[in-house]
Amino acid sequence: MKSFAPAFINYAQANPLPAQLEGQIAQRDRAWDYSGLSGFLPNPDPVLLKLDDQGEEVLHGLTADPHLISVIQTRKLGSLKTEFRFESGKGSDHNVSGASKKLQENLSEDLRGIDLYQVLSEILDAPFFGMRPLELIWAAKGDRIALKDIRPKPATWFRFDRDNKPLFVEWDGYQGRELPWGKFVLARHFPSYDNPYGLRLLSRCLWPVTFKKGGIRFWVTLAEKYGLPLMVGKYPVGTSAEGQDEMLAALAKAVRDAVMVLPEGSQVEIQETAKGSADVHQSLVDLMNREISKAILGQNLTTEAGQVGSHAASKTHMDVLSTYQDADRQLVKRVMNEIAEIYTQLNHPTANAPRFHWFEEDDPKVEWAQRDQQLAQMGVQFTPEYLCRQYGLQPGDFSINFPKK
Repeated sequence: MKSFAPAFINYAQANPLPAQLEGQIAQRDRAWDYSGLSGFLPNPDPVLLKLDDQGEEVLHGLTADPHLISVIQTRKLGSLKTEFRFESGKGSDHNVSGASKKLQENLSEDLRGIDLYQVLSEILDAPFFGMRPLELIWAAKGDRIALKDIRPKPATWFRFDRDNKPLFVEWDGYQGRELPWGKFVLARHFPSYDNPYGLRLLSRCLWPVTFKKGGIRFWVTLAEKYGLPLMVGKYPVGTSAEGQDEMLAALAKAVRDAVMVLPEGSQVEIQETAKGSADVHQSLVDLMNREISKAILGQNLTTEAGQVGSHAASKTHMDVLSTYQDADRQLVKRVMNEIAEIYTQLNHPTANAPRFHWFEEDDPKVEWAQRDQQLAQMGVQFTPEYLCRQYGLQPGDFSINFPKK
């Protein structure tokens, strides 16, 4: 009987890859503009490049601005107020194995001993500083490797080499120390090949904050000089220099005490100062605040509600802010799922890793319930076993009333 089994074909030998397609041509160390002579890839942030070695310190100092720290908290708290959890990982058949469930229980137990609110808050700093490295602290516990702590570390301690691999810069080393697998996780905001350090939003706020400070300084000076009414004294012709000085001193005292004594024949007029100059500085400060809001929140009406803009415009701007916060939650989700993958590889490599979920955004039970409701309307009847497995119910928690035929 003739066999129809296909013969094995070695495509690599039958169709060898052309030599010009092998490997990489465009590599960083071959590029004409590569400047990483120290072994570290320079941070290409255009603002930090002009600040030399003081860039990181300057960025941290920007958060002293009240408006900037306000919009930072607005963006972060929108994500931190959402509840989260880890769920057991499912296989291709959408079932949860005993090993996967046990893995999820162990990870949840370990995380209860960690201040996750602080960890998530530090991860959410990544959009502002570009990245936030997290060091994982492990410890042997019974028959498994337990996650003892998650400790955020300063981004200034880390660099990237020409292959975009992260390195820890030690005080006595110039090449950097490679990070071992399973020890560090990097939370990065829009990293790229050109900029593995991540996009830093705070550097985009440097000049608005600087110009704003300058405007406020001149504004205060203006208020000190011209905020009070201008008192004009008129003395009789022939008054001596000593008499003029006495009148000037009396007027200066009147500014503070509203009381003065003048010789007979002297006159005093009170003139209001013009406000045009003050409006110029007020407009400058308002403009810089709007620029800061747009850099951090993507818009500015959420920080100026009730002052400018219509309700429809404010609603649109709230949607923009919500989009930014959704992206932040996805950043947190990627980092936490990476930690769960490492945890799985260390304890049970063949099991499905637990998955991180935000309650509101991606609760799978909501999607299951909507799908099952549609199937029930089509006539599908679910078994008690399915409901217990899918929704975590107990057999005695419910009853099923099938429609009469």
